[in-house]
Parts: sequence; structure tokens; C-alpha cells
Amino acid sequence: MPGKNHKTSKSRGETSVQGTNDSSIVSKCSMIKHGYIEDNFLHYFVCKQMRRAPLINRGYFIRAATIEFIVRRFIQQTCGNKQIISLGAGFDSQFFRLQSSNILKDTVYYEIDFPEVAGRKRDLIFNQQALLDLLPGVSSSKTSDPTNSSAIVIDTDRYKLIGVDLSELRSVESILKSCGLAVCSPTLLLSEVVLTYMNKQYASAIIRWAANTFSNAVFVMYEQINPSDGFGVFMQNHFKNIGSPLKCLQTFPSIQSQRDRFTNLGWDKCDALDMNQYYYTMLSVEERLRVNSLEPFDEFEGWHAKCSHYFVLCAYRGATQTLLTDVIQAKMAQSLQILEISPYTCPTPVSFSRPETSKTMQMYSHQSVRLSDSLVLTVGGFGEQKSQHCRLPHFAITDTHTFRSTVIVPDLDHNVQVACMYTASVVLKDGTILLVYGRFSPAKPYSQIVSVSASWNRRQNIQGMDSENISKLNISHNNSCYAESLGAPVVEHSSCEMETHDMRSIDLKSGDGLGHCHGNITCTGMLMEQNGEIPCSRWRHTCSLINITGDERIFLYGGRNQDEMSLGDCFLLNPSSGVWTELHPGGQGPGDLQSHTACVWKNSVVIAGGLDADLKPQNQVFTLNLETMTWTKLLLQGLMCPRYSHTAHVINSFLILIGGASMNHLPPGVAVIHLPSGICREFPLPPIEEKNIIMLHSHTSTSLGGGKFLILGGGGNCFSFGTHLNKSPFILNITDCLKQMKDGICDD
Repeated sequence: MPGKNHKTSKSRGETSVQGTNDSSIVSKCSMIKHGYIEDNFLHYFVCKQMRRAPLINRGYFIRAATIEFIVRRFIQQTCGNKQIISLGAGFDSQFFRLQSSNILKDTVYYEIDFPEVAGRKRDLIFNQQALLDLLPGVSSSKTSDPTNSSAIVIDTDRYKLIGVDLSELRSVESILKSCGLAVCSPTLLLSEVVLTYMNKQYASAIIRWAANTFSNAVFVMYEQINPSDGFGVFMQNHFKNIGSPLKCLQTFPSIQSQRDRFTNLGWDKCDALDMNQYYYTMLSVEERLRVNSLEPFDEFEGWHAKCSHYFVLCAYRGATQTLLTDVIQAKMAQSLQILEISPYTCPTPVSFSRPETSKTMQMYSHQSVRLSDSLVLTVGGFGEQKSQHCRLPHFAITDTHTFRSTVIVPDLDHNVQVACMYTASVVLKDGTILLVYGRFSPAKPYSQIVSVSASWNRRQNIQGMDSENISKLNISHNNSCYAESLGAPVVEHSSCEMETHDMRSIDLKSGDGLGHCHGNITCTGMLMEQNGEIPCSRWRHTCSLINITGDERIFLYGGRNQDEMSLGDCFLLNPSSGVWTELHPGGQGPGDLQSHTACVWKNSVVIAGGLDADLKPQNQVFTLNLETMTWTKLLLQGLMCPRYSHTAHVINSFLILIGGASMNHLPPGVAVIHLPSGICREFPLPPIEEKNIIMLHSHTSTSLGGGKFLILGGGGNCFSFGTHLNKSPFILNITDCLKQMKDGICDD
């Protein structure tokens, strides 16, 4: 006989699922405290309040706003007596919010959860007079035996709190009937991230039972979808690690499969929206602006990923009015260009490979520039240092032949900052690297330009050096420097790099700089003095090195700052004088954009993707003719997924867009666009491995030639599941993609 402390795997699983309630309620309370929604009752159910990150607050806001809208609409549209049954209600305070609004006069509200959870909630309610005042005639049972009516732990005319395991469906049905359930009354059944924790047969039994029991009902379910991309795999690993695996996610991975699930189990019809669609459909522009103003926020990649991995579904039986219409869904799916594509249905010509390196670089929102054909310099960003996440204050050198990296900590003057995120970088023909603007936080931009000069002596061949020797390279300032081996992640930012060597490679003072560099590297950093029509502070912008009548200029476009989510201005910088000039090109331009890319092709700047003023990902390409200073929108022929936070390259006449973030149910892969004709094609990424998760956004990429690219960093914050940082460097191979495009196009 097992001892009384013995726990079965079922009981351990139940305990873990109950733990998700405790974590969720703290996050909801943080969201409420920061003004996202008004709730005067939830804090009574939280023992210790904690501040959550803005991304988590936003995630719980959209969940709460969605459920609140649907429930209130059901109450308002349904005449006569009605019922709401909240399955796995946890410590939700919705009944008390609605009751205090005096809109539950004709509604009986049932809450069901594990006996332990229901018992704890009962105790919290009985300890707060403000809650008891909303429960006239309240009585309680001190037992919670799920086999009889004493599982009804609170019983009033309008509110029933029931402690029973939902997998014991016969007990659920018996207890509901014993406390007055009316199967003929209009009924809303609510399941917020509940059924996915149950085995498929138990979850299906509940859905089928509800369809067979109620003649006039709507089943509202909020859950996860899209398990196969990097975010989806990371999300699943999180729930698995806390002991609450998402048991139904792989079986019903898409919105369409969830619709089919309900109709196959007896429901008449379904409609559904993912949270990106809901955000842009149901929330007014004014409400979205209000949400944007509550906290400084700059985690759009994580926000859009979270919203594309959660959905709300309404399944209907009988005469219940539609709460989410197919018209709205179709309209928003079209306007947002959300593509519900089944991933990996056929082999993809895109592949990843990881070189055998002694160290791993993990970071995002950084910048990478080419020092030579064999060396790449990475600056700034966000990653891990000494087991803590922070903005990275060092440089890193990566050898493109050995793929080994070293972090080098510069000794800079106090007024020189390199620990910035989302800066932009250019390399002048003399080898000088300019780091233009960026941010420390979403409320603190960096408005300086740092000029970094690199040189080395011809004494030792760097190509093929091992990690120990590479760590001897120096980046110095004022003759004081030190170096350390790379043991921390690095951070990246979307970068754009010209294939032409004279635009993105450094011809260093000591020689050809093309893989036969010798001796120590020395880098010095200083601030550039700016004059003229100086742009406002910004980040997530682009800078491109261009040629104007034989002179070097830097072309800056767009970005965002602490006041404007997207900017549409453009400037020229004379790097020799530091003078800025604002431009006002003619033609149809890209408008307000951030997190886009900019490349140089022939005598034009090519702008691709980005987030617009409404923070919607774009799938447009524009060219700016530098002779006429006129914008032209490229007429695309074929599929290009909307994207931002990607990287871009021009190879011959092909624009290559690598990765990025979007609102799609399949992340952007690699888009190849033939610039003369506009013919384009989107190639999906290969399947994501559970132990080698890759999120191909906020990275940098460097062309290695032959259709191969060196990827450094990438990833970001993943809602409440933690932060994922790609293990880099790794190689992206699109050789077959380019071959397929070239075979079908006659390049001019």
C-alpha cells in the first residue's frame, strides 16, 4: 500500500495544472494594476502582487478583453433567463465584475474547478466582505467530495462554485443538475486554456456532452495553436517543463482543425479569430492607442508571435446569435494578410547547418559588419553576460572560415556608448564603421553616432586561428584594452548588407583585408559631431552607404522613437563633415516604417517590409532612384510574406529577404525577389527541432557566397515562457532557392 504522501502521476499533473492558475492570476493582477482593464476584485485572490513585463501585461490584456467582450455580448444579445458555465475557472473574478455592473439579473453563473482550487477560492471569498456583498443569501459547504452535491462549495441564486474534476464527466453532469442547471436555457460554456491540459478523450467528451446536452448554446474556447514553429516549440517546452504539457495542441494545431473538431463533435457551426485578428478587428484605433500609451513597449516580435499562437473560438448550437462573425474574420484575415499555411507539407530548399564551434554567440538586436572576407565584427544588442540578461557592452569578432568567435571588451571614453540595441551601422570605404543612433530602453533613445576605426599589422595569418589565439585580438581605446573569450550570448538587429565588397567590406590600411590579415586588430571609438538638419533620436531604422555624384553619403530612413511608433522621414549624412540634410523625395514612398531593411541596388535604395504606423507587418518593396530622388513601388508577382525584423541582401539582381517576424501562422522564410521584373517567391523554413530551436528574427546575416549566409544571434522574449536566444553562429543555405529562381528568370 502506498504511503499517504504518495502522489500518482495524475495527481502530480493536477497539481501542476492548478499551479498555472496561481501564476496566471498574478499576471492578470499586474495587467490590471497598469491600467489595461478595470477590475476592482481580482486583487482579493492574489496573496502577493508582482510586476510583470509589458509583453506579459499585453498578452493577458488581449485575453481578458476578448473573453469580456464575448461574455458581455452573449448577455446583452440573449433574452430571458440564461446560464454561464466557466470550466476550469480558477481564481477568475469575472462574475464579480459583471455582478457589480448589475447585468446578471437574468443569469446564473457556474464556476467549476478542481476541489482544492474551488475550496481555496471559497475561503478567499469568505474572507472579503466586498465579495460577500455581491453574493446575497450565500451559504457554503465545508466538504468538497466530488461524488455528491456537497461539491457545491458556494450556492446562491446567481452564483454556484463547484469543486469537481472535469475529467469525471458523470459527476460534473450530476452536480450541475443538482444545483438547478436548465438544459433548455441559453447557455455559454467558457474554457480558457483548460481543455488543452486534458487528454484528448476527456476534452472531446466534454465538447460532445455540451453539444448533446444544451439545445441553445455557445462554447467559447481560448487556447494555443501553431505548435511547429520556433515559438510554438518553445511554448510547448515551457509547459512541459512546469509539468503541464499541452496535450491537445499537436492533435489540433490550427484554427481550421479546431473548427473541424467542434463540428465533428456535434456543434452546428464555428467561427474563430487569432489574437492578432481580434486586436485589429474588435479594438478601436483609440483603444489601441490607449494600450500603446500605458507602458514603454518595444517587443513587437514577441507580441505578434504570442497573438498568432492563441485564438478564441465560438461554437454554436441552436438559435444562439453569432458572437464573432465570419464576415469580420474574413475581412481581417485579408487586410492583415494572415496566412494559415500548414508548415512543412513538402521539402523546402532552405536548410540550416551548425558548424563545430567552441563557443556559442546568443543575442538579438545587435549589428554585424564585415571587417574583411574572413572577419565579422558584432556590436551591441541584448544577450547574456555572467548568467544575466543585459545590453551587451562589448564587441565580438567571428571568423567566417572557422566560425569561431571571441568577445572583446573595449576601453572607451565615458561618452562613447556601444551597449545599445537596434542601432544601425555602415562601413565607409576607408574602413571606418559608423554606429548610428539606437536605444538603451524604449523610454531612453541614444542620439549619438560612434565612429569606430579598425586597423592591424601584417604579422600573423588570422585565418584558421583557434579560439584561444583569436581571443588575443584587441579592440583598444587610449592604449588601454583587454580581451576575453566569448562565453555569453549576443544580440542582433536587422541588418542589410550589400553583396558588393566595396560597400560592405573594409579595405584596411595594412593590406587587402580579404582573409589574409596579420597581427592584432586595433579599434578606436569616438563620437562624431553632428550638424545641419539633425534627425530626431530613433531606433529600428536603417542606414545605407550610397554614392551621390562620386561622394560617400549615408541614407537614413524611418525607425521609431519614444513618441512615434513608426517614422517616415529620410536624411542624408555627409560622413566627412557630419552634416545632415533632410530629403523630400517624390513619388509613392514607403511611408512610416520601422524594423524594415534597406539595400543598395545599382543606383537605387531598396526598402523592404517593416511595420507601418498601425504596427502591421508589410510585404511591399520600394526603390528610391538616387539620381531623380523619386520613389517607385515595385509591382510584385508572386508571394512575399509580410515581415519585419528580417535581414536583406542584394545578390546580382535578386533581393534576398531572410526570416523576420509577422502575424502569419507560419513564420516568414526566405523571400527571393527578382528586382527588374518583380517576380518573387517565398521559400518556407525547414522543420524546427525541439533541441535546436531557431527563431529567425532580430538576427544578423552575412553573405558567404554561393547562396550561403552566416547567421549570428536572433530570438527574443516569448511572452511569459521566457527568453529564447538562438545558438549561433549557424549557416543558412538557399543555393537551391536561387537556382530555382534563376532557372525560371532571364536575368538582365
